[in-house]
Amino acid sequence: MKKLIFVSAILCMSLLTVAQTPFDALRFSMLGFGGTARSMGAAGAFGALGADFSTLSTNPAGIGLYRASELTFSPSLHYANAYATYNGMGREDEKFNLNIANAGIVFAMGSDDNTQSKWKRVQFGFGMNRLANFHNNVIIEGDNLHTSIVNEYQEMADGIHPEDLNRFNTWLAWDTYLLADTVRDPNGRLRYTSAVPSGGVGQSKYIETTGAINEMVLTFGGNYDDRLYIGGTVGFPTLNFREDATYREVDIEDSIPGFRSLAVEDYVHTTGSGINFKLGIIARPTDWVRIGAAVHSPTFFNLRDAYGRTMRHTVTSNGASNTYVTNSPRGSFDYTLRTPLRANVNLGVLIRQYGFIGIDYEFVDYSDARFRARGDNFSEVNHDIRSTYKGASNIRVGGELNLNPFRLRAGYALYGSPYKDNLNDFEKRSLAFGMGFRDQNYFMDFAFVMTSYDEDYFMYSPHLVNAAFIENHITSVIMTLGFRF
Repeated sequence: MKKLIFVSAILCMSLLTVAQTPFDALRFSMLGFGGTARSMGAAGAFGALGADFSTLSTNPAGIGLYRASELTFSPSLHYANAYATYNGMGREDEKFNLNIANAGIVFAMGSDDNTQSKWKRVQFGFGMNRLANFHNNVIIEGDNLHTSIVNEYQEMADGIHPEDLNRFNTWLAWDTYLLADTVRDPNGRLRYTSAVPSGGVGQSKYIETTGAINEMVLTFGGNYDDRLYIGGTVGFPTLNFREDATYREVDIEDSIPGFRSLAVEDYVHTTGSGINFKLGIIARPTDWVRIGAAVHSPTFFNLRDAYGRTMRHTVTSNGASNTYVTNSPRGSFDYTLRTPLRANVNLGVLIRQYGFIGIDYEFVDYSDARFRARGDNFSEVNHDIRSTYKGASNIRVGGELNLNPFRLRAGYALYGSPYKDNLNDFEKRSLAFGMGFRDQNYFMDFAFVMTSYDEDYFMYSPHLVNAAFIENHITSVIMTLGFRF
């Protein structure tokens, strides 16, 4: 068993009355490779190869390799499957999402016949690449013979007068009679009793997440003597994330006096936008080798959370049942998030007319993410980010076989775990395949990407409940239509 695993952002919201947690910073900083089907079919290993719209979000110098103007559009089907095991019981759920992975246009100006300057061409591009997809459904279910979520509310409420309880958690438990009464311990400290004193409940949690990070890009680049390519991108990411979660407990064997069931229904909706800057360079020392590097500034997000909670407690008495329902206030909070700086180096090898091999290496220090808000420096949460996360290496390797006019592609990507001391796994592995048809004036590409990662998840305080182990498998199918002019 790992030493400590992240707690649900929603349950941490109970303690903070807002939803910012270290895992939120990780969720919005841990990007994948996205964009066109050609790039994704080679696992995103296009940093040094260029002439693909995806590189505007990875190594913008790739725009310098365009010799003709181009328009691309990429619809995508996202399928997420999650299998959760909790206390010996397994449950599976899935979610489909149809989205736009990429849409963009690049204008290439200049020609190879330019003899007055070694600047052969300049390029300008704008459009959108999808960098993260949050769509997923998870069901966790199992029996717990020892504790209840009410035990967590007891710990949070002890020593606090009922009128001063937190309106997003302990007050709801008190108002629905889950915290049943108050007593004084021998030291005179106020204590609360629980409607579920010692477990014996069936527990379940259903979690639905939706949303994405889409980055609008504005990129300029140039080609110097067909040997040096430079580019810069101003990125405008938009973030939309929503999580709806319902936690339930039921009396397994009708052995808890007066108690039948409880439910805690949560939602949090995060929206906002940001800005970042990317600079890249690609050198072509020989006709068959390209070497690239790029640096991405942190993304500076302005975000807003909207959140709320409903608590239900169904009791039985003399054969009749009654349900107590209480709602929290509707909360909202404005804040900023600075994601980590990113840096990558790239190698591309062109094998004459037969195809290419690309290798990308990226480094991201996830411990460098920071929250800020007016009147709140988030010192405790930012300290937890530094102590929980670390720098991680991401590697993408892919290639293309040219069977003119058809192309076959394959690739593999490994995104390293962001957690220190093996606190959790979260290492992401992607296997990609692709194919395409390319003509002088148009092209069509397809990609199939399978991504998997594991995580441990606590439904409430880790010292009170065992972790659920979740196996995530995500399949993406992308098609790109492109036109040159």
